[in-house]
Amino acid sequence: MTYFKHKDKGFTLVEMIISVGIFTIMSAIILANYPEFRSRSALDNLAAQIATVYREAQIYGISVREEGEANFSIGYGVHIDRTVSDTDLIIFSDADKDFIFNEKFDSILETFKLGGGERLTKLCIPSCVSAKIQNEVDSLTAVFVRPNPDASFSVRDTLDPSASSISIEVSNRSGSYLRNVEVFTTGQISVR
Repeated sequence: MTYFKHKDKGFTLVEMIISVGIFTIMSAIILANYPEFRSRSALDNLAAQIATVYREAQIYGISVREEGEANFSIGYGVHIDRTVSDTDLIIFSDADKDFIFNEKFDSILETFKLGGGERLTKLCIPSCVSAKIQNEVDSLTAVFVRPNPDASFSVRDTLDPSASSISIEVSNRSGSYLRNVEVFTTGQISVR
């Protein structure tokens, strides 16, 4: 005669309580960090959009966006003035060819507005003495003129040929997370 042992299959009550407890703890941790994750993701996306605004002006400058007749010596740029607004980036055509944004002479093509509570917190240029020391400013302009993708920078409505780059810092609503967009004279645009 053959005897078969009958094995019970399934969970015991203790195993099920432990499994539900582990699942509950993991869910609580994930849900507690979700608002911060969402805020960081939104700011990462915004920094990429700001870099795209600069890239768009650079493309206009290289390819010559037509306004009536094509004028190959007109530059296109991005202007930020925190004294006026800490949420606006203005894309413009530099009609008077002075590398400075002037509402009387230059045409505003678009205004990019930051949304969702994010804001521009710092505008910086590296110091002439050391590239590691940043000088904070209130107004920055980057202009791109064909045939090169190079940028020319104006600080406080004055052309600054010594500036090798500019840095735009953005923060989330609470100010707990920051991102930097850097534009170099070589035309490189990076997000950090």
